[in-house]
Amino acid sequence: MKKLLYSLLTMFLAFVLIACDSKTTTKKYELPEISSVSNFASYDDLKGYLDQFYEENEGYYTLKGGMRFFTTNMMVDGMLESSVTDTTTSTNSGYSQTNTQVEGVDESDTVITDGEYIYLVTMGRFVIINAESLQIVYTYTEEDLYIDKMYIEENRVVLLGSQYTYTPVEETDDKVSEDYYYFHYYYEYGVKVVILDIEDKAAIEIAKELYFDQSYLTESRMINGQLYLIMNNYFVNYGYLEDNFVPLYQDSTVSEGEITLPAENIYYMPNDNYSISYLLIASLNIYDEEAAQVDAYIGSTYQIYMSLNNLYSVVYRSAFDEETGYYTYNTYVLRFEIIDGKLVYQAMGGVTGSPLNQFSMDEYNGTFRIATTDWSWNNDSQTIQNQLFILDATSIDEMTFISVLGGLGKVGERIYAVRFSGVTAYVVTFVQTDPLYKLDLSNPLEPKIVGELHENGVSDYLHQMSDDLLIGVGRQADSEGRFQGVKISLYDTTGNNPENIDTYLVEGTYSYTPVTYDHKMFVYYQPEGQDYWYVAIPVFEYDVVVGTYEYRYVQNLYVFKITLEGDLELAAKLPVFNQNQYYESYYYDYLLRGLFINDYVYSITYRSVKQYDMTDGFKELNSVVFVPQE
Repeated sequence: MKKLLYSLLTMFLAFVLIACDSKTTTKKYELPEISSVSNFASYDDLKGYLDQFYEENEGYYTLKGGMRFFTTNMMVDGMLESSVTDTTTSTNSGYSQTNTQVEGVDESDTVITDGEYIYLVTMGRFVIINAESLQIVYTYTEEDLYIDKMYIEENRVVLLGSQYTYTPVEETDDKVSEDYYYFHYYYEYGVKVVILDIEDKAAIEIAKELYFDQSYLTESRMINGQLYLIMNNYFVNYGYLEDNFVPLYQDSTVSEGEITLPAENIYYMPNDNYSISYLLIASLNIYDEEAAQVDAYIGSTYQIYMSLNNLYSVVYRSAFDEETGYYTYNTYVLRFEIIDGKLVYQAMGGVTGSPLNQFSMDEYNGTFRIATTDWSWNNDSQTIQNQLFILDATSIDEMTFISVLGGLGKVGERIYAVRFSGVTAYVVTFVQTDPLYKLDLSNPLEPKIVGELHENGVSDYLHQMSDDLLIGVGRQADSEGRFQGVKISLYDTTGNNPENIDTYLVEGTYSYTPVTYDHKMFVYYQPEGQDYWYVAIPVFEYDVVVGTYEYRYVQNLYVFKITLEGDLELAAKLPVFNQNQYYESYYYDYLLRGLFINDYVYSITYRSVKQYDMTDGFKELNSVVFVPQE
């Protein structure tokens, strides 16, 4: 079988923590006004801007210009008008759904069900399986296309993937740029979107296709059939040849050929000249035949948060403060409002520190809340501060500062988890013990800590099961902060101080659950008419066998039952992989997800699905292997 050449560009920041005594440093920032974003009038203007950037910076990364960064010392007066956004999540259908952050804002996933079929993205292909018989009814694959995520809505499937094409070329071919020359191959890459009409499972058709040249998908969201794609395009950051400096894309609703993005759709971001790259934003309806709306901004993004009203794009940068002699991290926040299905830039803000992930951000009542950890360091010392900022989510041009709450965590602790729930927020920090803070954000001018709980271990993911119940998934630790296994804890949040009412531990020094870094691995399901939930959590158990030099390695799907009264019960431990299986199956049997449909729970790996009856002691009923082992 022909091997698919596939590679991913991973953009990340490595935070280096120096083991030494901490010192508190007061940072001072220049506070220039934030200029409004504007678009280019012509390609000549765009090319002139790029040429000037390379001339001034010799083609290297740079951080120039200014930004109003809000710090923990700031406070202003004023009140915002209310515009409530409900961010609670719930489910009470006959099957589990993708674990999303904001109700009504869908997120891409790899395993989805509609109660009748199981839709699965595995090893670059898309598969539909009948949930009752476990028979494969459809498979979609393309050469050179690695399908990574998907959406399912009514009779549409949206497939998102990376396409890499390698074409052999002669070494003497001077038409090939060095940027696209790789071991005697000319390569092209980009983001591909395939929308399938699945109304008739026996005659599935392609409804629409899009391709974004030389781009990487950072994130996506979908609201009522309107798909939003957030991409980074770095090709101009490494220089360009002649007229090759404008983003290209393809849209099957327009033509089969490439579309050159118009100059008026390319915007200058004056406060993010860290490097020259394009932040591409595309909006399209998955049902109609209208062309996608595509814009590009000079800049990039690392994370996003999306509500029903706005999309927030964040990028964090390190900078050197000449007055204090410290390096720091700052975060840019760009607000794009949804107007007629299109994302329209409205305002920019800046805060100190950087957010952990999308759950560090939230929109509520016309405000934007963001929790950050602020590292400052030099050759001799380092400081760590955690804070929660509240900005105006309705202002134009600049996201006006409202307030900030500092003092989260003890000395040396950073944020490990955040969860917003209306006027309440929960923040976990950690070094040796886990302070779980409960915050009152009902008055955006005066946010405050109302309670806290200290315990060993740390929660990396928090999920609000009900108004009074919070579940934390993370790692158990001893009094010295050494991790000892997986911890699932249930908290009563009725009062000001959260109370741990039950905890389940999975032993194993190196045991872990991918829920700690992928919230979609946390699958919950409330049977219709019942006052309890089932929660499925994949756990990878890895430890040294006592008295030997051998290792024990198993994968299990843990199924818990959680009641409204606060009971946490292990309902089943479903085996997926053990160390007695041959090595080659380690990858293929990697546990991807649990899934619930009525009275059945499914364990799903890269190559198989197993069905269990929850009403009959979780007895295995059926299984299917759908990817041949190579």
